[in-house]
Amino acid sequence: MQELGSAVVLVTGVMAAGKSTVAQLPAERLPRSVHLRGDSFRRMIVSGREEFTPRPTAEATPTLAP
Repeated sequence: MQELGSAVVLVTGVMAAGKSTVAQLPAERLPRSVHLRGDSFRRMIVSGREEFTPRPTAEATPTLAP
């Protein structure tokens, strides 16, 4: 593994693709690392959460814009 001064690694993909499993592996090997799981952020939303689905609702659509 090449040594870096600092880096951010972003793992993305569809639900149940193994993102958390894949992200956990380097986090356990690096001396200073954090693995932030997306589900913990979702649980912080008290109300108004819209799920990402293949057919998003009108309310969820603006959250998909770049």
